[in-house]
Amino acid sequence: MDADIERLDRWVPRVCQQAGEFPLGEGLRASTIKGGNFSPIHHHYRFVTLMPPRWPRKPDRKDPAFRRLDDRMNFATHVAIFAAINSGIWFFQGLQPQAWSWPLGFTGIWLAVLVAHAIYIFAIADYSPSPPSSPNSSG
Repeated sequence: MDADIERLDRWVPRVCQQAGEFPLGEGLRASTIKGGNFSPIHHHYRFVTLMPPRWPRKPDRKDPAFRRLDDRMNFATHVAIFAAINSGIWFFQGLQPQAWSWPLGFTGIWLAVLVAHAIYIFAIADYSPSPPSSPNSSG
């Protein structure tokens, strides 16, 4: 137990510092907690929230770094929705006495779209800064 507390005392401040966050209670450490269960995520360590990620400047789709992050977050949402819906479909298909024929095609098509989305985000998308547009000099 003491080794775990010492490990938490080293780990929690380092994680907070890497995330740009610091514990609210300065000097509050796991070693001050006497016995019982403790968790650095719950009320023993009161953290400024580590999620969601914060953008350091005004969000703008013209900013390549923001566009890249936004596209990756959209992809993560796409993966989460795919996993939730398809796991539910396959779970209920396993409970049904009759065999469904459509879940395999549904999952296959959606998986193909998901792979195409991943290929675009991670291989094709160009996140280089776009040059400022010059006004047309037609007169």
